[in-house]
Amino acid sequence: MLVLVYTTTDLHGYDIAAFADRLREGWSIGQNGRCIVIVYKPLTIESKEDVTMRTGYGMAAYVPDADKIISDKMIPYFRQGDVYVEINSAVDECISLVKSHAKAPVKAKTRNLWDMKYVLVIVLVGFLIVVILIVVIVMILSNHYKNGGRYGRLFRGGFTNYAGTKRL
Repeated sequence: MLVLVYTTTDLHGYDIAAFADRLREGWSIGQNGRCIVIVYKPLTIESKEDVTMRTGYGMAAYVPDADKIISDKMIPYFRQGDVYVEINSAVDECISLVKSHAKAPVKAKTRNLWDMKYVLVIVLVGFLIVVILIVVIVMILSNHYKNGGRYGRLFRGGFTNYAGTKRL
């Protein structure tokens, strides 16, 4: 996670939110989307004080409501004039949200019929069936050749002609 705090007196004609987005994209920070950009523009003669917080796509699940953080953690310190405390409290809140989300308990997977033990039993039964079939086929083939093949019984006593007399 990357948190960028950027302070500027000139937004170059952009809205502060658009400026923060352009800053994030232009500097290619948080290319994987896991970044938070806080832009603070202090009070000047020409313009008012302003602040925004923009989250990257990967941080939207961790920090879902940046506007609430600004209103709860930053604006009260604006009124007191504590700019550094305001920014620190916002960064601390973002870090605590990310940490609490990372430590959330993972739901246990529901077990289904195709659990590992069932797959093992099915594989073993299949293997046993294949072995039995091979043994049966070998026994049939060995009896077939032991008896002389297909016509083994017909020619067992020697060569016989159709009249039943033996030839020498």
